[in-house]
Amino acid sequence: MSWIDDAVNNKKKTRRRDPDWWRHHKIPVLQIGNERVLDETIDVSEFEFVRVFDSDVNTLTLLKMKGELGLGTGHRRSTFENCRVIGAELTRLDLGNADFRNCEFVDCDIHELGSFEANVSNCKFSGRIRKGIVFLRRPSPELEKFEAVFEANDFSDCVIDESLFRGGIDLGRQRFKSDGSAVIQDSTVFLNEVRKKLGKKVPSAPLKRFLFGVEFYASNFNQNSFFVPLRDFQKLGSEVELIQDLISPL
Repeated sequence: MSWIDDAVNNKKKTRRRDPDWWRHHKIPVLQIGNERVLDETIDVSEFEFVRVFDSDVNTLTLLKMKGELGLGTGHRRSTFENCRVIGAELTRLDLGNADFRNCEFVDCDIHELGSFEANVSNCKFSGRIRKGIVFLRRPSPELEKFEAVFEANDFSDCVIDESLFRGGIDLGRQRFKSDGSAVIQDSTVFLNEVRKKLGKKVPSAPLKRFLFGVEFYASNFNQNSFFVPLRDFQKLGSEVELIQDLISPL
């Protein structure tokens, strides 16, 4: 399901999972909690779930991870600096209540990425993100004052399939892969210009869905700029020419 389908269906609600879900499943788990970690390299290939929480971590390298990884999924804010996750195949990567600075996810296949309360800056992702949701501001009323930092991150060696950036993230302050994907810099200007071009012409169903998706996320998640994967442009067929000069290729 793409960000456009999600907007049209409007069925999914953002919920925080029970952080102790793993207790109900018999899987090999590695937990690192309430620690100061410095210059450690750990082969975690035998664990299906790795959780690092309530800790201050510098120069930690995790190798051969296959499963779910939770970083900062504790009660107090964790810090991760100069850390690396290398060659991981992650069913889920949860960047929790934590600050990430100068961290790298190297050649990782991330099936699902969640970042709701994390500060992420100067971090690099390479490999693939199949699905992800990154919030700068949570849309829920009880957390309306929450605002995270998400800046100067590098996705230039990362394929992003169906990820969403919400809550006012400045996509111009991130680096993306030049693969035919693009950024809509200003949703209001974009929508107005497309409607002018259309005039009285009725848009096709794919274009109508596309425009609805842009409008939905702009109005509901305070996201004025959009990262749009190549696959979503391809669904527009020849009508992509209508918006070609209104997007910023990466």
